[in-house]
Amino acid sequence: MSTSIHRSVILNWVGLAFRMGASFVLLPYIVARIGENGYGSYLVLVAAFGYSEILDFGLSAAIVRYVARMAATGEHERLNRILGAIFRFYFLLAALIVAAATLAWLFPQPWMRPQGAEPRFPFYIFLFGLLSASTFFQVGWKWILRGRERYDLSNVIDLAGLVVRVATILGLLHAGAGVLAVVMADLLESLVCWVGHWLVTRRLFPEIRPQWRHTQDEGLGEVRRYSVWVFFNQISDQVRFRTDSLVIAWARNTSDIALFGVAARLQSYLLQATNLMSVPFRSRLSYLDGAGDWDGVRALYLRGVRLVSFTGFALAGALFLHADPFMRAWMGPSFASSARILRILLPALAVEMSQIVSVVALYATGRHAMLAWLTLGEALTKLGLSLVLVRPLGIEGVALATAIPMLLNKGLLLSSYACRSLGVGVGRWLREGLSGPLLTLAISMLLDLGIDRVWRPVALPAVMLQLVVDLIPFALLGWWLVLREEDRIRARAMLGRLRRR
Repeated sequence: MSTSIHRSVILNWVGLAFRMGASFVLLPYIVARIGENGYGSYLVLVAAFGYSEILDFGLSAAIVRYVARMAATGEHERLNRILGAIFRFYFLLAALIVAAATLAWLFPQPWMRPQGAEPRFPFYIFLFGLLSASTFFQVGWKWILRGRERYDLSNVIDLAGLVVRVATILGLLHAGAGVLAVVMADLLESLVCWVGHWLVTRRLFPEIRPQWRHTQDEGLGEVRRYSVWVFFNQISDQVRFRTDSLVIAWARNTSDIALFGVAARLQSYLLQATNLMSVPFRSRLSYLDGAGDWDGVRALYLRGVRLVSFTGFALAGALFLHADPFMRAWMGPSFASSARILRILLPALAVEMSQIVSVVALYATGRHAMLAWLTLGEALTKLGLSLVLVRPLGIEGVALATAIPMLLNKGLLLSSYACRSLGVGVGRWLREGLSGPLLTLAISMLLDLGIDRVWRPVALPAVMLQLVVDLIPFALLGWWLVLREEDRIRARAMLGRLRRR
């Protein structure tokens, strides 16, 4: 199973690389065609409808856990009853969201449209309602497939959706559709991914047939007890990552939303990179938990902390050093303040990424109740600080309000709680989990600073090349300081297979 985790991580990275590459190329083009106000309006829609994700009530995380656990026990009928109850709930939520979005479109109110938004904004609300409704079913079928550890197929489907999205954006922007091009692209991508995951799951796992007919099962109570804490954690995450645009819209304007949003977009891609690396660990940790193999849980947890932290530190360190020339070359001089925002966010983000496997392990083993309270405290602190700092400090104040609580929670509180809950001593966690990535980061940053003194590119291709060059010493050091001998053996074996293909 360790080999399958390595393969899944690589496939996840391939998918993310395509998505980040497409966004990297398209984002300056999109902003140039729809303007900073148009892009700011789009980010307001993303932030507002992102809150619909909390209506999932933690059930998507429950899908992964129980699909993985019941694959080991063969309880297909029980699983189908649980999935049927979840999908009935999703259908109800989708209907309510579409109804509310339709009313907002047909009977728009002045407060619904941010300053600087175009008159068609209420219609975009309706389209985002359709997008949010479809997302429930897309996520539901995706996590069924991933719960059975078929990340390869899930990534292929996601890539197909991405191709549809890129083609739609290019076609509609060329036709002069403006913000509508990006909104329609998001909707079509969601529909393609929904249908793709449904068809593949039905074909590969015919035993998985959610029972839409209402049935009673004692396991549903267990699912509800599990998912309620996931739900509270999702609420907190929405406040942590979705309120920035709304706070800035309240105190500033849509152009400032765009400046902050570009830095936040890069932050989200770094989080996605480390989240994708951690996804295979969730199903495997759930499997080991169900089998009662706690030595295996602890060993896999520490291995995940080591590998995911190494990746997160590499990406955050390279971007921190070159945030200003990168942002100027990528988005233009008018986005220079986005580099300052990125530099404020990155240290805290590196700590957040180092704790992603801790979050995954707590979810996988059902020890996530306290995680919900910790995340809620961070979210409320961040919101309060944002409201206080946005007027005197502008978007830099919002970035500080994000970074400070993140550092305190993830760097101190969550790490100690995860070690205690999983039975891993803090000393062992530091020694076997974080010491290698931290040492690699310190040495490579010193080397990269030396390179930066003699080579300061300005053009985008040269800046990108410098980022790649800066990652080389990090990768070489990590090969010896982070990877264990068994990791290096597996890496050589996989590289050998790739060369033969």
